[in-house]
Amino acid sequence: MVGVVGVALTALLYHHVEVVMGKTYGGTANLFAWVHFLLMNVGIAVATWPMIYAGFWGDIALGPPSQGGLGWTLDKVAAQVLAQFLMPVGLGLLLTGIGAVAGMMGFLITVKR
Repeated sequence: MVGVVGVALTALLYHHVEVVMGKTYGGTANLFAWVHFLLMNVGIAVATWPMIYAGFWGDIALGPPSQGGLGWTLDKVAAQVLAQFLMPVGLGLLLTGIGAVAGMMGFLITVKR
C-alpha cells in the first residue's frame, strides 16, 4: 500500500515541478524520470505479488488442521514458507529503491536549471 501511494505522490511532484514551477524535464533528467517511473512500478509489483502469495500460503500453514490448515508453528512457517520469498521481495524493493534514487537525481537536475 505504501509503495502504491508513493508512486501516486511522485506524480504530484512531477506536476508541481513542471506546471507550478514551470521547469520542464529534458535530456538526462527526462531519462532519470523514465527510469524512476519504470523501476518504481515494476519493483513494487515484483515485491507485492510474492508477499501476497506468501501470506496466503503462510495463513494456510498456520491454520488448525480441523479447518483445513497444517497446524504449523510460526517458526516452522517462517522457515518453510516465508523464507523462500525473501529474494524476490528483496529484488523488488531494490528495484524500487534504484527507481526512487533516479527520480531524485532527475528532480535535482531539473530544479537546479
